[in-house]
Order: sequence, then C-alpha cells, then structure tokens
Amino acid sequence: MTSVSAEVLTGLFSLAFVAMITPGPNNLVAMSLSVGGNLRRTMAACGGIVSGTLCLVVVTWFGAASIFEAFPVLRIAIVGMGAAYLMWCGTALFLSAWPDRAEQELLLPSSFWALAGFQFTNPKAWVLCAAAVSAAQIGDPGLTGLIALSAIFTIASVVSLSIWVGIGRLLTVRRGGTRAPPWITAVLGLALIATSAILVASATGGPQLLERGGISG
Repeated sequence: MTSVSAEVLTGLFSLAFVAMITPGPNNLVAMSLSVGGNLRRTMAACGGIVSGTLCLVVVTWFGAASIFEAFPVLRIAIVGMGAAYLMWCGTALFLSAWPDRAEQELLLPSSFWALAGFQFTNPKAWVLCAAAVSAAQIGDPGLTGLIALSAIFTIASVVSLSIWVGIGRLLTVRRGGTRAPPWITAVLGLALIATSAILVASATGGPQLLERGGISG
C-alpha cells in the first residue's frame, strides 16, 4: 500500500491553508459573529464550518464532485441556495448596524448545522476539495490518505478561522458591554452581500468551475 509523502502532505497543507485564510464566506461569517461579541455563537459556527468541510472532503473523496459535471443545473441550484443564505446573513447584519434595528442581529444564522450544511453550497469549497482529493489520491487512494487529508483540512480550517475570529475581536470596541461600532457591522454585512453575488457569478461560469481551481474560506 502506498502512502502520502511528506512533500505531498506539506503541499496539501499549503494549498488548504492559503485557500482558507483568504477572504471568503466562511471567514466573513466567523468574523461577523466574533464582532458581535457572542463567543458561544462564534464557536458553534466555527464548529459547523469545520465539520461541514470535513464531510465535504469525505464525499468528494468518494467521487461526489463528478455529479456537478454530469448535472450542471444541480450545481447552479445548490449554489443559488448558498448565495441566498449569505444574502440573508449580510442583510441581517447590515440592518443591525442601526440602533433602532438592533434586534435584527438575532436573525443572523449562526447555528452549527446551518453552517455545516452551507459548505455543500459553496462552489469554492468544492473546488478546493476536488483539487486536494485529486492530489492526495495519487499518493494513497485508501483510508490512510483520506485520514491524512482530513487532518490537514481540520488543522488548516481551525487555524484560519481562529485568525479571522481574532481579527473580529480586535475590531470590537467594548463600551460597557455594548456591541461593535455601527460602521464595522455595516461593512461586514455589505461584504457578505457582495460575496453572495460572487458565488452566483461563479455558478453561472459553466461546468469548467471545478477545473479552474479557486479558493475557499
């Protein structure tokens, strides 16, 4: 039985970490929640992101990514749901920037299951998993290769999310327990809305999406 070499493992970690640390829907959601100051919600959200990503790695390992090539309409429909989810997140966050709409912040989805499921609607996450799985299976197409890749994705995801959560905490200005300044919340909301538009654009780019490579986060 073959095994994944140290060189391949290093390359896979570099690919995963660079892809995950760059701005993307997962990082923006994590940072948005951390800016709100609710550690419990933030940890639950990050846990969902990591778990969903691992599930995506597993299903991709067993060939699920090929479904998008065979059924482009399904890909567009799934991405559409992901874009709608981000639009909801961004709108709720943007509206919560105003004092008279403070309760709107409670509408920001942050549950473990919601964010775990979102990973299956993120085309960039599919791209990253497809590229990583393809490289890992060259070294070891068996269970050992899958375990090694899962460990790499877990470490890269936890580290990158921790950095973005830390950034969110640094941006939070504490004033007797009050929330972050309105302009930070508004900018984060607009960033999520813009990200949803980018997802839609990438989904309509054709079946070659999974062949171009990309980033996830």
